[in-house]
Amino acid sequence: RGAAWRRVRRASYVWPILACAVEYAYARVRLMADAQVAEGVHCVIANVPGYALDLNFTPGAAADDGHLDCLVLERPGIASVLAYCWSAYRGRHLRRSDVRAGQATRLRLTAATPTPVQLDGDPWGTTPVDVEIVPRALTLISASS
Repeated sequence: RGAAWRRVRRASYVWPILACAVEYAYARVRLMADAQVAEGVHCVIANVPGYALDLNFTPGAAADDGHLDCLVLERPGIASVLAYCWSAYRGRHLRRSDVRAGQATRLRLTAATPTPVQLDGDPWGTTPVDVEIVPRALTLISASS
């Protein structure tokens, strides 16, 4: 079957993530969440708690609470990325003085220059980005109904 048929596992993402973290320019971003503002180099906006490699950056996120959870990480560099990931893995990242977390219904992410944005790990354009939660906008039908 060859290399093209290898199984993709969580560990498959580790090296590409590390390579990106080493090469990334770490542009400063500014998050305006309702009436609050935070600045840093990474921003996570989530509606569920799990993220890449099951890192729980937004542990309080719930798909049905009418809010987006947001997290801003202030420090650049690969050492900081690893420290943030380790802290999140241990459930201690929200205690760090260089992490800002909150909830909002409307967010605006900006940067001095267009900065790449990802949506669930896939490229999704550049800043500026506006995000708004729309309660009850999605109807799910259970297969057992």
